[in-house]
Amino acid sequence: MEEITEEGLKLRTGEGLATRDALLKGELQGVAVRRLISNSSKESYPSEKEIFYTFFLPKDIQRLVGEITYDTLRVDGKEREVFIAFGEGNFEASQVLKGTEHVVNIKKKDLFPKNSGIVLMDIHTHPGDFFNLPSTVDLANFITYARHIPVMVVSGSTGGWLLLKTAEFFKTNIPQDSKSLYKELKRDLDNAEKRFMRKNSRYTFEDFESFQASFLEKYGIMFFKSEAYISGCGTIGRRPILDEIPEQRFEHILPKYREVTPEVA
Repeated sequence: MEEITEEGLKLRTGEGLATRDALLKGELQGVAVRRLISNSSKESYPSEKEIFYTFFLPKDIQRLVGEITYDTLRVDGKEREVFIAFGEGNFEASQVLKGTEHVVNIKKKDLFPKNSGIVLMDIHTHPGDFFNLPSTVDLANFITYARHIPVMVVSGSTGGWLLLKTAEFFKTNIPQDSKSLYKELKRDLDNAEKRFMRKNSRYTFEDFESFQASFLEKYGIMFFKSEAYISGCGTIGRRPILDEIPEQRFEHILPKYREVTPEVA
């Protein structure tokens, strides 16, 4: 994949406002999402019913996920983040941004494309040996500040997770105050996590994944986990994504804890 310049990720001014509004409504990302998960050329944004429960990422994207995951887990323990754009039928990668052990600082204006298509994916890594799922910060950011980005991938030592917005997500109202909504969502999710843990004191890793899937489902977002896959053998369990081999198949996580998640604001 070619690399997008830093300038290529900045928000357009003037005539770009119409593009920004269309992105916030999910009107321009349909082709990109379909090409990513199914290689379809349809233009409409896919609804939940149209999305397969298992799929593979393109090999060059999995390779990129593997590279930044390797650097985080094996080199220095620092988070990394990269964006994937889609334009003129091709996927393109931004420069890799390096952060601290806990965060990569991204400016809101840098999440919008300029001349290199639309930003399709946010990929970032989590260091640590266990329980490095998407955080409450990740989930609240993805729903609010990153409303225009259809896909987020979080990668760590226990594998990868993929969050995919459906057409149903973009039918919700565009927030007038993303900052206030972010704070509200994060507070509600933190409280929901506490309720979940109280009611499920012996919860497993898979239980917590299902809890997060239950929260995301209410916002029209599907949640997937990665499993290493070998042709002819099938899936061989959870592995960190460190290269393009073995392939990683993303499988939908069934929401089972709807009663402890907050209602949609």
